[in-house]
Amino acid sequence: MITKVDAPNDVLKGKIPFLAMVLVVLFRYIFLAQAVTHDVIYAAISIYLLLGGIFVPIYGILESLWPGSFVDGATPDAPIV
Repeated sequence: MITKVDAPNDVLKGKIPFLAMVLVVLFRYIFLAQAVTHDVIYAAISIYLLLGGIFVPIYGILESLWPGSFVDGATPDAPIV
């Protein structure tokens, strides 16, 4: 079940800092590695996916602060749920 975030502060205090910390750890692991192994490649793939995933709460905050920020071009008057 998908629940709506009550306040943007919940996201700022939880998801974004955690994902940023994980990204920092993975970047350090990659750049300190002496050789490219399977683990380094997996870490790079994880960074790529986490960078994409970190924008989800950012877009949620944007839509919470300014409702109507995202509009469907085909039906601009219909709300996006």
